Amino acid sequence: MISTTFSSNNSRRGNIFDIQVNNPLTVESISVNLNDFLTKEIFLYYKPGTWVGFQSTAAYWTLAGSVTVTSAGINNPTPVDIPDFYLAGGTYGFYVTTDGTTSGALHYTEGSTSYGDGNITIYAGKGTVTPFDGNLTSEDRIWNGSITYSPTSAVPEPTSMAIFGFGALATAYRARRKSKA
Repeated sequence: MISTTFSSNNSRRGNIFDIQVNNPLTVESISVNLNDFLTKEIFLYYKPGTWVGFQSTAAYWTLAGSVTVTSAGINNPTPVDIPDFYLAGGTYGFYVTTDGTTSGALHYTEGSTSYGDGNITIYAGKGTVTPFDGNLTSEDRIWNGSITYSPTSAVPEPTSMAIFGFGALATAYRARRKSKA
């Protein structure tokens, strides 16, 4: 698990930021910094590559999951148990947001500090108002949250699996022909 700070000094309805994944992994859950006494649906979207330039277009993003949670209180991690999803190495944009109806629901910290643990680096991004409206804070914001993950071996591409399968069949056929000769 990797965590950023839970020492907020600002808030909006969402946070958009990049992560760098150094080794393939499965994201199992996240935690957020949510307003006191609030029950809210939290959405986690992700996309390969940076979020920059894609904050207004939902079509580029994949919804990892949405879960209704009850706040553990400001500056305390509120668990969000989303469905597991796989990330290969590379840069990914993450968009953690509410439905956009509660002003200041998600707390974050002003600044540009990044947080890394060797497997993932979480970079500062921007605060957002309503999902995919493109209305972002002008200054950098550090997402207050954590990502729980487990290392995963690389998942072969379907094309690679098919080629391997055909190659194995061809090898078996050649071996069989040699044994009959």
